[in-house]
Amino acid sequence: MTTNTNYVGTNDFIAMALAQGNAKVDAYGALLTKVQQELPTVWFPGTNAQGKQVPQFVNEQGKLIPLTKLTKRQRVLFHDYQLLQYDITAGKQYALKAGVMKTVKK
Repeated sequence: MTTNTNYVGTNDFIAMALAQGNAKVDAYGALLTKVQQELPTVWFPGTNAQGKQVPQFVNEQGKLIPLTKLTKRQRVLFHDYQLLQYDITAGKQYALKAGVMKTVKK
């Protein structure tokens, strides 16, 4: 990789590995790459007034950023990521059936 990052979340590893290998990516890999490049690192230490765990983010300076402080574009991107993760892990796996994780041939 040609860039350095101070903070990396577990959800960033796939995108970073794809970039390191200069690999062609499927739709899922493209979304993970966009999340890794355009969002601060995802972190989940926060709770809201109801005691529910809420996402926070860590910027390159190590400062915690609440979801509400992201730009609208970043919030939409994070929501897309959440929807896809839910669909793949606990939902009806529509995305898998639609082929978002199909192997890309070189």
